[in-house]
Formats: sequence, C-alpha cells, structure tokens
Amino acid sequence: MPDSFWAPAKALWSDRCPENFQKIREAAISHGALEWSHTHGVKDVSKISPDSWVLQKALVNHPGNKEIMLDLLYDYRSNPGLYPE
Repeated sequence: MPDSFWAPAKALWSDRCPENFQKIREAAISHGALEWSHTHGVKDVSKISPDSWVLQKALVNHPGNKEIMLDLLYDYRSNPGLYPE
C-alpha cells in the first residue's frame, strides 16, 4: 500500500472529518487515480484499454456514487490488518 496513493485514505481512516473526506474525494476519485488503479504495475500500459477507467469515471460521477465510493474507501480501513491472514 504505497503512501503515494494511500496517504489520503490513511488520513481519513485516522480522522473521519469533512476535510479528509474532501481530500480523498479529490485524490482517489480523480481521473488520474482511476487510470492509475488500472495501469499501476503493468509492464506495457499501451495494451490496457482506457475503457475501464473511462467507464469507471462515468459511473463514479453518477449522482450519489462518489459518496458511496468514499464510504467504501473509509470502510476499507479494516482490511490491511487482515492481509497477513
């Protein structure tokens, strides 16, 4: 879980304030973040169709869906501790 990507989520997990929700809304649901989530670690990014993150962006931008995504990202805080299992 690289801090370069997860720092806003970790800040939200430790303090569920409106400011941290806004930061993660801007960082984790941006076009660049959605693209990164589909291409990070891929050897040849040219072989990945942008359809995946373009569709995800359209779905996330549907009214109410950003708040659902933010709630899911907040709830994810319980997962990393289970990774060793």
